[in-house]
Order: sequence, then C-alpha cells, then structure tokens
Amino acid sequence: MPSTCTHKPLSLILAAAVVMGWSAVAAAGPFELFGFGARASSLGGAMTASADDHTSLFYNPAALTLQPDTFVGADIYLSLASLDVNLDQPVNDPALEPAAVDNHMGFSVGAAFVSRLGGVPVALGFAAGVPIGGVFDLELLDPQIPQWTRYDALPRKLHLLAGLSVQPAPWLHLGLGAQSLASLQGGATFEMDAANEVVARRDATIELLHTLAPTAGVLINPGAGLRLGVNYRAAMALDFDLPIAFEFGQDAEVVLGVAGITLYVPHRIATGLAWDLEATTGAPVTLSLDAAWELWSQSPDPALELPIDTRGDAPEGLGLGDALDFELDAAGDPRHRDTLNLSGGLEVRVLDWLTLRGGYGHRPATTAAQQGLSNYIDNDAHVVGLGAGLRLPDPISAKHAVHLDLSTQWTAITDRRTQKTNPDDPIGGYSAGGSIVTFTATIRRGASPDQVDR
Repeated sequence: MPSTCTHKPLSLILAAAVVMGWSAVAAAGPFELFGFGARASSLGGAMTASADDHTSLFYNPAALTLQPDTFVGADIYLSLASLDVNLDQPVNDPALEPAAVDNHMGFSVGAAFVSRLGGVPVALGFAAGVPIGGVFDLELLDPQIPQWTRYDALPRKLHLLAGLSVQPAPWLHLGLGAQSLASLQGGATFEMDAANEVVARRDATIELLHTLAPTAGVLINPGAGLRLGVNYRAAMALDFDLPIAFEFGQDAEVVLGVAGITLYVPHRIATGLAWDLEATTGAPVTLSLDAAWELWSQSPDPALELPIDTRGDAPEGLGLGDALDFELDAAGDPRHRDTLNLSGGLEVRVLDWLTLRGGYGHRPATTAAQQGLSNYIDNDAHVVGLGAGLRLPDPISAKHAVHLDLSTQWTAITDRRTQKTNPDDPIGGYSAGGSIVTFTATIRRGASPDQVDR
C-alpha cells in the first residue's frame, strides 16, 4: 500500500523552492589558504622545493623520497577571521545582509612508507585534512549577498591525498598523486494526489561518487645545497545534480532542477627553489622561493542551476507548458581571472635543536570588481608567517627524531571599493577588507637530520 503524507502539494513546492536563490561559489580549502602544517604556514607557503615530510603530498609528491624511511605527522590549526563589509547604505531586505565569516578549526594526519625496489627508493604516502565542526558543511548563498568567496564556510573542506614517489637517480625525484573529492548525483520524485491533497508516493536516490584530481611533481638536486621543484595540481570541484520531480497523475509533471558546482579549485602550476646555504657558505640558513600560476579564469559559473520544467499533456493542451517554465535570472559575471602567487621563506637554525622561520606570500584577488548584481568578494591578500621548529630526541630509536613545529600566520586582506552603477542594484556600493590570524601546531616523526637526502 503506498505511503501517504498529509502535507499539501503547495507546501512541498515551496519547501523545495527554498533553495531557489542559492549559489555555489568558487573557493579554496584550508591547505590553500592557511598552509598544510606549521612549517608551511610560517614560510608563507613556499614549499614546492622545501617540503620533505607528509605535507609533500600537497606541495610536491616527488619529495616523499627525500626521507630514507617511514615517517608520520599530525597537524592542528585554528583560524580567527575579522573580515568586514561596509555598505554605503542599509539594505531594504534583511536576507541580503553581508554574510559573516566564521572562524575555522581542523586537523590533519599523514604518513609515508619508504622502501627500495631493485635498489631504487620508492615512497607511498597518504594524508587527510579534516575540518572540526562540519565535514560536509556547505554554505550556498544568493549571488546578491556580499560574501567572501574564499574565506567563509568553504575552508571546511575535507582533504584526502595520496602520492607515490620514486628516485631513479641521486639527483632526481619524481612523484604522482591525487586529491579526492565527491560528487552528489540522484534526485527525488513526489507523486501528488491533488484531489485528496496528499503525497501518494515519495522516492529519493542520492549517490556519493568519488572524483580524483591528479597531481604530479619533479624535484631536482643539482648540488651546492640547491633543490628545484615543479608541481602541478589539476582542478577539482564537487558537482551535484539532484532534480526534484512532482508528478500529478500521468498527464502533468513539474521538475525542479537542482544542480551546481562548489568547492572549486583551479589548475595550478608551481615552481620552487630551496637553497641550503650551509652547503656553500657554512651559514645555517635555508631560503625558499615559490611562484604559482592559478587558472581561475576557467572557473565554472558559480550560480546554482534551478530551472523549472513543466511537462505533460494537460499543461501542453492548455497552452501552459512554456508559460510555467522558469529560468533564474543571471546574477552577473563573477569575473574570475588568473593569478600569479608569489611567496618566500627563510629558516635559520640557531641551535642544533631550534630553527626559527619567517615568510611572506602575496595572493592576488581571483575576481575583478563586481559590476552586475553578484557580490563575490575576494581582495588581494598579504600573508606573513612566523614560526619555530624544535627537534627532540626520539624515545624509541636514535635513528629518528621528533619535530614539534609552531607557527602564527597573519593574512592582511586589503581594503577594496566596489561601486555599482546600476540604480536598481539592491546592495549598491560598499568597501571590504580585514585580516585573518591562524595558529598551527605540527608534530612529526622521521629520520634524524643527518640521514635526510638534501
């Protein structure tokens, strides 16, 4: 016997339409924003040629074979945001008030298993970054709402990484890897009994499908304390397609399409240099430099797709088929553009067991000033990091060392003015800016420094 529901059809349609104004914005995750691990955070993200532990899975998988044997690591971070949007005039609709930016907290773990095959060093690594307080927490806002596209809810992205590295020559490391995300596919069907104002049948199917984005890297040790690295990360996103169908007998059907793309990160090509000056000058200093090209101009349309399609003999016979079909108005081009990110870091080993670090990174805005009805905010950011690394004796093995890394990172987001020329724009002009402070702690266990291949 079919199940019934006493909710009226109109109520169900209105409930489904709550998502009508949502949009999916392009954004990055916590590793891209705050760094993967305390060392990366303190060096401003200049890690393409500097990573030598579990964070290599993100920055350059080729570096996994720098370690002579198995190593593990764990990180935890807390990010405190102070970002403001100051409107020239109050909005008439409270639902369009600027979105507040939340604080974020998360942890990550990683490990790599190093061995030899036919005398060739080989490493296989895995890592996961887990947000605290909402692993699958997504926020989809109307494009007209002023919103920080990088820094709001989307840093609560679950990172899953794997990588393989080989060292075919003493001076050459090669790596391949992948990042994993998921897509949602499915839909729901409601069979409406309009005469009795009940739902005669309701079905829903949702599939969680894994998607992989490849990564690849090369690391070269030409000598004299130099390391040169190149890393590529493919674009990835979470896409979903969840249509909702309302069937009114065999003669009429209304389909509400619910589809979009979120958690998008672009194709990225990074080059890096790390120079250990101790090999040539005797100074216990390591310099790291990075340049990364990100193809944000290829970002998909961030607006959620929500067409309403009316089908069947009854509406067509009355000439209402096309009249009852709806498409969302375009909110305006978010105007994504490619960016060149630059970063540099310095490490000074002041004692055998103590290393001090500092770094700077410049992260250009991924969007130009908004001109249409959309209000996706992303300003230029200056990232300053400070940190320290402590090397402690391993209580289990003298061949290994335990490292405790601590960092503080300050992200200064420059003020930016947006002035709309459309007199019908409900938001009007505004300015936006602020800062984010991030604290990170890392503990890792690996080979003692004299065993690591530099």
